[in-house]
Amino acid sequence: KKNPIDIVISTGPPHSMHLIAQKIKSLHKIKWLADFRDPWTDIEYFDKLPLLSFIKKKHMQLEKNIVTNADMVISVSPTWTQLFNKMGAKHTFYLPNGYDSEDYPLYFKQTLTKDFKIGHFGLYNELRDHKILWQTLSELTNSIKEFKLDLKLFFAGEVHNDFMNNLKCYNLSEKIEYHSYINHSEAIHNMLKCDLLLVTQGKTKSVLGRIPAKVFEYLKARRPILAIGKKNSDLDKLLSNISYAYFIDYNNTNRLKDVILEIYNSRNVNYEFSDHISHFSRKNQAKQLAKEINCL
Repeated sequence: KKNPIDIVISTGPPHSMHLIAQKIKSLHKIKWLADFRDPWTDIEYFDKLPLLSFIKKKHMQLEKNIVTNADMVISVSPTWTQLFNKMGAKHTFYLPNGYDSEDYPLYFKQTLTKDFKIGHFGLYNELRDHKILWQTLSELTNSIKEFKLDLKLFFAGEVHNDFMNNLKCYNLSEKIEYHSYINHSEAIHNMLKCDLLLVTQGKTKSVLGRIPAKVFEYLKARRPILAIGKKNSDLDKLLSNISYAYFIDYNNTNRLKDVILEIYNSRNVNYEFSDHISHFSRKNQAKQLAKEINCL
C-alpha cells in the first residue's frame, strides 16, 4: 500500500511462499510470477513424506491452483517447465540456475601437484550416493600404485549418516577431507583447486528435470566435471554441449573407470576450455527475465 509495485515474484520451496503471493495478487490486482526452484508434488522426496492420502490430494490441489493462476510460472529445467505446461500454466519460462562472475577471481593459476583431487560441494544424501563410484575408485587404488598415492577426496556440505562408513568399506577413508560447512567464497576457491568436480543424481521420479545448482558454478570454474545419473535427463543434455564435462549412466562401470583415468592422466595439462557459457551468468539471466516481465 505504501510502495505500489508492478509485479510480485514468489520463489519456492518452501512453496507456501506462492500462497502468500497469490493472496497479494488477489488483494492488489498486480502481476504475479511463481518461481519453482524445485517441483512441488514431484520433488524427489515427496512420496517419502508421511502424509495421509487426503493431505497429498490437498497438496496437489494447491499446486494446480498456484500454477493455473500465476501470470507466469518460472522453472529451472525444460522437463519441469513441460510439467507445469501440462498442469495448465498460462505462461511458462525456463530460467536455469547460474553463476555470478564476480565470485571468481579474474586470474587463477592452478598449482601443479601430483595430487588428483576429486571435489563435491553441497548435499550428498543416500539418494545421490552410488556404489559404482566407490567401487571404481577402490579398484583403481588397488590396481594402480600411483593413483592410490595421488587420490584425494574433498567433500563440503551435509552427507548422510553412513557416508564415512561406506568409505571405510572401500578403504578410502584416509583419502577424504570433509567439511560439514564452508562459506560460498571458500567453496569457489576449493572448486578451482580440484582436478575433477563431481555431481550425482538420485534415482527418483524427478530426476529427468533435476539440474543441481552447483553444476553452473562448476561450469564457471572450468574444471573437468563428472556427472553420474540418468541418460537423456536435462542434466545429460546440458553437459553434452560442454567439452570438459562427462556424463555417466548409473551402471556404466567401464565408462566411469575410463573417464576417471582420462582426467587423472591429463590433470596437469594446461587446457584452456573456451566453451561459451555466458548465457548462464546471472547478469545475462537477469536480462532474460526482465525481457519476459516486460512482455506480460
